[in-house]
Amino acid sequence: MGKPFNNTQGTLFGIDVTDPLLEKPQNIDEYRFCAKTLKSMMELLVERYGTNRLQAVISENMNGPIKLSFEEYGFEIDMFCDEVTREDGVCLVLEEEKDTFFLIINGCKINPFSRNDQKRNCDFLYMEEGSFQDGEWKRGRRLNGDEIFSPVFNQFTLLKVKLFAY
Repeated sequence: MGKPFNNTQGTLFGIDVTDPLLEKPQNIDEYRFCAKTLKSMMELLVERYGTNRLQAVISENMNGPIKLSFEEYGFEIDMFCDEVTREDGVCLVLEEEKDTFFLIINGCKINPFSRNDQKRNCDFLYMEEGSFQDGEWKRGRRLNGDEIFSPVFNQFTLLKVKLFAY
């Protein structure tokens, strides 16, 4: 952890050690955040696994913005815009309710959209940073207007967002 894989370490686990992504060591704090966050959300993740209510994208599988569509809303994920300073973007979106979502996000910009033809405009009702503790959402910081207007995330963040269409 925190150091590049060598051929011996990688081969033991069946890893293709020629993959260029392995040349850059993983950040221990980021790995810790991801592992802790995913563990704390496991019940929600398991309930939605294999459904349209859980979707994810990573930068290595993209060559431009991509849309993740849910029942009433969706998100356009852009990992290649000028505001994004990283090359290792990821975004996981979990639909909690038809208008409420949890996002594990890093290295990307998000723009919500409405799938309702009668209400094409969409915006954030709120956007919160936080964490799960004992299976319950614990709100941390509620993001303000300018942070919501252009939501770009260049570090790992867990968000809860509620959308509205008009």
